[in-house]
Amino acid sequence: MIKSKILIHLFIYTALLSLAAILIHFLFYTKEGLKISHSNIQGLSDYLKSFGSFAIVLGVLAILVQTFIPFCPFMLIAGANVLIFGLFYGFIINYIASCLGAFLAFIFARFFGHNWVERKLMRYPMIVQFNKKMETEGFFYVLLGRLIPIFPSSIVNLGAGISKIRIRHFLFASLLGKFPIVFMESLIAHDLQHLHRYRGRLLLLLTLFILLIIVGNWIRQKSLRRSKNERS
Repeated sequence: MIKSKILIHLFIYTALLSLAAILIHFLFYTKEGLKISHSNIQGLSDYLKSFGSFAIVLGVLAILVQTFIPFCPFMLIAGANVLIFGLFYGFIINYIASCLGAFLAFIFARFFGHNWVERKLMRYPMIVQFNKKMETEGFFYVLLGRLIPIFPSSIVNLGAGISKIRIRHFLFASLLGKFPIVFMESLIAHDLQHLHRYRGRLLLLLTLFILLIIVGNWIRQKSLRRSKNERS
């Protein structure tokens, strides 16, 4: 039974990697893909720039809302900010807004919505187990959750809020862990806008990003199996 599950997971990972490789090949190594990618990115950039200085407010607000209500992947919003403000300032906005949003979500869960958040999250055994680990080694597991996408960032924020982790440990772990991930996502968005110049680096970044997702999924599945064994 265990071997069959392992084979199924290997098949899923192989299929996902194959699809990613096909998509990357189409976007970066065919004339049609390059044309589509460049035209869409440039068109979005021109549209967002039309908002002028108000675009900064929109960029920050979008990340804050996404922190509480993940209506779209963070990378899309981060990419939009990079398109408007460039790599350096776009990353600064993404990083500050992301850390601020995480801290606000943590404060909300701890002081205002503790019971509501606990009812929502405690239905999932994996999150319960993750929260127990944060009780004793909070800094490490928040940092791990930032660097590797074991759970969505919003789950880490809210889960830490209802745990006994100290505020300063959560804040420092988030500041440290979010820096490389937000920078990588911002850099991916930047390189998408300059495909011809940074194609090799972009492929490397996308490969690393996919590997992090796979590792995070593997840790999550391992944690789920462990929690099931403990209950049985």
